[in-house]
Amino acid sequence: MGKPELAENSISQSLDSESESEILPALKPSVVLVDLGGGEYVVKDPESQAYLQAGDSEFFLLRNLVEKISNAELRSRYSSKYGEDLERADLDPFLEILIRRGLMAPTSDFSGANGLASEPVRTNEYSEDDTETEQSGPPGRWGKGSLLYYRLPLLDPDKILDRIVNTVPWIWTKGFLVVSLLMMLTALYVLSSQREAVAASVGYALRWETLLLVGAISFFVTALHKTAHGATCKRFGGEVREAGVLIMMMIPCLYINVSDAWMIKERWKRMLITSAGGYMDLCMWALYVFLWRLSLPRTLFHHLAFIVVSTCGARGLINFNPLLRFDGYYLLCDYLKISNLYAQGREYWMRHLVWLFWGAERPEKKERSGTLLLYGLMSWAFAVSFLSFLRLNLMGYVSLRYGVFGFCFGAVLMTYAVRRVFRSFIGTEFIEMLKSRSARTVA
Repeated sequence: MGKPELAENSISQSLDSESESEILPALKPSVVLVDLGGGEYVVKDPESQAYLQAGDSEFFLLRNLVEKISNAELRSRYSSKYGEDLERADLDPFLEILIRRGLMAPTSDFSGANGLASEPVRTNEYSEDDTETEQSGPPGRWGKGSLLYYRLPLLDPDKILDRIVNTVPWIWTKGFLVVSLLMMLTALYVLSSQREAVAASVGYALRWETLLLVGAISFFVTALHKTAHGATCKRFGGEVREAGVLIMMMIPCLYINVSDAWMIKERWKRMLITSAGGYMDLCMWALYVFLWRLSLPRTLFHHLAFIVVSTCGARGLINFNPLLRFDGYYLLCDYLKISNLYAQGREYWMRHLVWLFWGAERPEKKERSGTLLLYGLMSWAFAVSFLSFLRLNLMGYVSLRYGVFGFCFGAVLMTYAVRRVFRSFIGTEFIEMLKSRSARTVA
């Protein structure tokens, strides 16, 4: 009985020795690793324009995988750093993720040993629940996305933005900030003191031709909005390599990819990049308030100026609302240092609702649980309020205006909206509660 046991141990030791001496695949030379400080780390793949967040231990492994290294050496460095062993069962899945995302090329030994030789590399993953997030991966010939969220890249604006930054560098100075804020306060006073003129302009604007003007002006204002984001990113050292048309919920709009802001270490600079577009809207709003007030009433220029004021004002309110996933939301995420705040907050709040109504287990407390619960409650209440507004106004209007067709369209829209707002609320616990009540009734 002793000899087979010795033979088995010899085979095991031989395999372990071979595994320890194995050379692991290295990161591609183009991959950029950035330590933002405060335990924040970002990985950039310039080839696919993908940006990934990493934890401390993952970032340590990535830094050691810049060059080819043996399994034994990597495990030794990891043990020296963290005081614990790096198990192969933990390392292999990590390397597989890097290979699938295109951050490293598998070696013949590693891919054969782990079943990756025939598995395709995927860098453009898409989820139905992430329609508002930027996708990673290189654009295809015609674009990328889904029917609800489709991006069509049209140009590389990097050189154009360079010219803008070099031409008007004073825009990013404290002097411009002070002057622009004073303009906004003065414009607000002008509007509040000219209520009769505002009412007259509103009445004059209530005609179908205004819709065409709003569409054209919105395109112009949006272009300036996106340019402000891109130019500010360039001003602080980022690259902007993609701009084009975004089809979101079948509505076309412009977009510019400023994901390179994640590579900037200073958090206040990232926040300025996020707020630059909305601030441009407010600057346009203030400027055109003065032009509207100085122009002659009932003239074309007076009418156009008022439409710009209305459009930029509405955009500013919506854009900086932190309960909608626009600039205000991302500013709040950066300020709180909580990534994916909407999904985390909504999920945490819905788990509390299920606990309160259907008797599920009480959700465990997590880090920043109070913040997540409060934001989840506020965003959900906002969605329910908006849903109620649609129910009371949109359904009645389209039914009266377009009859059965309008009612059916409104019903489909409402069904989709209700499903999104109340997702995860009626789940397994609700079904179990109904079953238990039914069983008690039969008994």
